[in-house]
Amino acid sequence: MSETTTDITKEDTQRTQRMKNKILEGIEKFGGNITRACKLAGVAPSSYYRLCDRDQAFKDLAFIKTREAKESRLDELQDSLFEQATGEKPNVIAAIYLSKCYGRTSQDPSRQFNDTPLPEVEQKKPEALPLDGSDNKIKDLLKQYITDLKPAEQSTDTETREPATE
Repeated sequence: MSETTTDITKEDTQRTQRMKNKILEGIEKFGGNITRACKLAGVAPSSYYRLCDRDQAFKDLAFIKTREAKESRLDELQDSLFEQATGEKPNVIAAIYLSKCYGRTSQDPSRQFNDTPLPEVEQKKPEALPLDGSDNKIKDLLKQYITDLKPAEQSTDTETREPATE
């Protein structure tokens, strides 16, 4: 009975190896799409994930193949966009897309955002405006409110002028 068990184990191992190879082939063919690769191999995606759980070497190889296939597809897409943007009849949309995505990346230091915080500005509510018609009090309150809104880093050398009275 041990011969029969050994034969079955060898056959399962060979069948499993063929399935793994077919999945890897499908990953390359379909640009990293696991579902389509499994369909090519004739197995359900859940079988692929079970194989990955059981065999770390296969999981690592499948991950590498998936990443390479996706990068290859992206390269092909960029080439196609470049041809569309620079061909005899340039496609403006392709050119705009390339200028935004293909040119500079977020790792480019010239495109990174400055994380320096803005100066703190204390938000104050203005005092209630007088209802007795005293224009000077209103002007003083407005001047005070405007100076409170100015950032601390701005030069305070410039004086605020009184509005000309008529």
